[in-house]
Amino acid sequence: MRIVGLVIGLLALSGPVAVGQHLDSPTHFVWLLDRGAVAGGGEALHVCHPDGTLLATLPLPGAGPPRGFSFDRRGFAWLARGDAIWELDPMGVATGRSIQPPLPFAQAQDVLETPSGHLAVAWGMNAGSSGVSWHDAGSLALVSSVSGGGFIHPRRLATSPDPAMPRIYVSTSGPSNAVWEINYLAGVPIATIITNLGPTLFPVGLAYDATHDGFWTAGDFGGNNEIGFVDRSTGVYTPEFGYPAIGAPGLTAPGGLIYDRYGMLWIIGRDRNQGITGAYVFRASDASQTPSSFTPFPSNPGALTNLIDVDQQPVVMDLCVPLAGTDPILELGAANRITLDSPSEAGCLFAIAMSNRWNGVMDLGLELGLPDTRGLPLTFDDLFRGSAGVETPGSPPPVGGPNLSFFGILITGFTGFLDGNGQGQAFIDLTPLNDPSLDGIELSLGYVTADGLVSSGIGLISQPIPVTLRFNPQGIVVCP
Repeated sequence: MRIVGLVIGLLALSGPVAVGQHLDSPTHFVWLLDRGAVAGGGEALHVCHPDGTLLATLPLPGAGPPRGFSFDRRGFAWLARGDAIWELDPMGVATGRSIQPPLPFAQAQDVLETPSGHLAVAWGMNAGSSGVSWHDAGSLALVSSVSGGGFIHPRRLATSPDPAMPRIYVSTSGPSNAVWEINYLAGVPIATIITNLGPTLFPVGLAYDATHDGFWTAGDFGGNNEIGFVDRSTGVYTPEFGYPAIGAPGLTAPGGLIYDRYGMLWIIGRDRNQGITGAYVFRASDASQTPSSFTPFPSNPGALTNLIDVDQQPVVMDLCVPLAGTDPILELGAANRITLDSPSEAGCLFAIAMSNRWNGVMDLGLELGLPDTRGLPLTFDDLFRGSAGVETPGSPPPVGGPNLSFFGILITGFTGFLDGNGQGQAFIDLTPLNDPSLDGIELSLGYVTADGLVSSGIGLISQPIPVTLRFNPQGIVVCP
């Protein structure tokens, strides 16, 4: 991936698009917020490829210490710095739009987009200036806010991606070390405590884990020195590991953290307490187990000064398949056209693979080599090996260059190049399989792009789209 390829485009599709036909859940780039030196200087955003390569270092708008940032669904960044929130476009350039603190709030701490599309902001370091406000994302006008009642020094915000859960989650750090819940769409929004973390755990990091319905927390050094997990429904807090962790001696002063779709826990390490700044990445796919498989990030950290926060920038990777009713399908006895759209990957080589239905659990055989923290979200079975052209016993090798035959299925365009707009197409020819006994077989379909400029050789990885083999389906909607 080249830095010029970071432009994010909203997906523009000709003609009507049926619900469920497209899967454009984003892949990502990793951005790191640098607070800079104590005496000033070095404040920046560092842009990284997910394989661990540092691509660019960008200046920040505003003045004062940067404390937190996050991306919205468009790939725009929102930065908490000094006494304001600043909007940056997908290339990291300030747009000129900002949120100023509603009275009596001050000292912007963190910011995120809620599932309803509002912007939530944490403010303040003392009782008089602390609170959480939320704003209209278009006009940036204040909608409402919460403060008081022991709600002091909100350090980090988190939220569920589910629009049916209109909640903001907040960690406060001293004098009340707690995780709070705010129903921000209630008639009279109030903050209620999910769990009190006690007097010696000062949460400087908070991330919602949708897989396990809870929160990962990072306690500041000088307190309990531990990373823990809070069950959202019960409020039970479980210490997961102390720091510095085994294999990560430089993690002695954590900052912000996130939990990503690959089951990876990203913990920022600051340069305080004899720490070595960087992102410390642990495999944490099971909340009941101690995270493991530590990975340093980025792999070329020379430009870092003192990191404070991390987030992943959404990047469009669209995959379109035929649709019958509301179900994504592949028609038996027919040639099925699928289309790909990845604007940031224009001109890149792509490869398509299928597997039996992915159950949401990452197969260990598909984790990429470290320092790349990703996995391929497909099942590592014979269908994957065959469609991906992996030569193993029981799997046929690729046939005819970019075309591949697997048990009579001909995949044309299995590999190819996306055009100048990042678009491509492929045909999965099921004409030989005109067999009603195969109706209802469930598969997953995904694609990756290739990038020779990064260590793993893999550019971006799509989410898999679930497809079902159908015999004589009616009312098919084809891809535009």
